[in-house]
Amino acid sequence: GQEGCPAQASICAHPNPATGDCTVVASGGAGLWANSVVEVFDMNGRLVREVGMDPQTGSALLDGSELPSGCYHLVLRSADDAIAATTRLVLIR
Repeated sequence: GQEGCPAQASICAHPNPATGDCTVVASGGAGLWANSVVEVFDMNGRLVREVGMDPQTGSALLDGSELPSGCYHLVLRSADDAIAATTRLVLIR
């Protein structure tokens, strides 16, 4: 279920498109996303990164410096392992 998630959770990445690091911010405010992670999938569906959310800020810093240019699918996974929100990120070198 989605017990731990707000009904309309959302995430956004900025800057987007990014050339390296980007910040992923979740809706709902600080404290809501403790023990949550942002999973980064390439367009082939492979998990290429996983970054923990900072519960104080409701955001995560994604280091994209080692990822190749392309489109990535970001998934916010809550502490109860439910998919709370998704968005797309474009990396440009």
